[in-house]
Amino acid sequence: LEELLKAIKITCFNSKYGCQEAVSYTMKRELHEHQQSCTYEPCHCPLPGCGFDGSCRDLYLHFAGMHSASAIRFTFDSSFPVHIGANMKYKFLQEHDHSLFILNYGVQTVGNVANIICIGPSSLQNKYSYELEASYADSSVKLTSSTQSQPKWMAGLPQRSFLVVPKCFIDSSGMHKINICIRRKG
Repeated sequence: LEELLKAIKITCFNSKYGCQEAVSYTMKRELHEHQQSCTYEPCHCPLPGCGFDGSCRDLYLHFAGMHSASAIRFTFDSSFPVHIGANMKYKFLQEHDHSLFILNYGVQTVGNVANIICIGPSSLQNKYSYELEASYADSSVKLTSSTQSQPKWMAGLPQRSFLVVPKCFIDSSGMHKINICIRRKG
């Protein structure tokens, strides 16, 4: 009976998204540990109204094919500007190698707040770092941080590690610019 149980294979919950990990029934603990770091964890399209979900690679391809006009394209390790409007709550950022990020943005009493998250499996936690910099006249504010990785994004104000852009940096039309640089770690 013990040999029969060893012969029974249990596949990862993410097998329908491409994971081929399978372990013996007697090693369920290893499967649980694998699933905590599985890179095939399903990711959901962050565009409101789109119901796509799939592996992170499939999501990046979906977004590039179906929603490319909704994203600012960039290259890792290169700074690029994003112009922020008064009513903007987020901007999608897609790296040319398919990584998908979101610039979260919101208005607070002290000024406007911004941060960046990665849309991807939890296993990508802290895989990317970023810099946000806003300036006005001869002053600037800058944040250097690591991205949170989320397989499913919910719009809302940044919750942690955010840049505060003072109100005096925002022009009378409610516009200002943030320079962004995203890097892969290690």
